[in-house]
Amino acid sequence: MPNLFDIEPLIIARIKAAVPGLRTVSSVSLLASTADIASLLPAAFVQPMEGSVKSSAAANCMESQAWLVTVCVSNFRDTDTETTASKAGAHAHNIIAALNGWPPKGTGKLMHYEGRSAPYYEPGFGEFPLHFYIDVYVHGQG
Repeated sequence: MPNLFDIEPLIIARIKAAVPGLRTVSSVSLLASTADIASLLPAAFVQPMEGSVKSSAAANCMESQAWLVTVCVSNFRDTDTETTASKAGAHAHNIIAALNGWPPKGTGKLMHYEGRSAPYYEPGFGEFPLHFYIDVYVHGQG
């Protein structure tokens, strides 16, 4: 793996191909240059998180990488039949189905869904974080 975060564009491409109905699928870094998130919604943003060493053998150094995929949808006045969470739920389900058990090219390993953290609501939108991890070789091939 020549770049520690080589799989980020692969995750983005996988979500784009497998999850219909998202206006934006991008690295979370897009938000640093965006003043109005509403024009991007519904969206999924991919972010590398912590990594921990699984094996530091000289020939095959492996890291367990955590990845966060955050589903963002517009808030609206909840009704008895639809809520902000239910709007995000279908996208979250499709992202989990697309990534859990998927082997990103060149890794020889599978992504795993680890769960989700509590949603976060901002004026105008809600964020629904999904947690994934994958073991990758930092150097070597296993």
